Amino acid sequence: MLRKIAVAAASKPSVEITQDGETLSIKTSTSVRTTHVTFTVGQEFNEATVDGRPCTVHTHP
Repeated sequence: MLRKIAVAAASKPSVEITQDGETLSIKTSTSVRTTHVTFTVGQEFNEATVDGRPCTVHTHP
């Protein structure tokens, strides 16, 4: 797992951010994996950290 994190950190990620009204979508791609997060500004949502632990994210306008 640590090796994957090190490889991802050393790579140059591709980040695509799109917005539809108050909803944002962020897609991050590396040579190791691709993550996709969609959320509405001002509403909390559940997400996982890089090592898989669950967390709650709070966004503010």
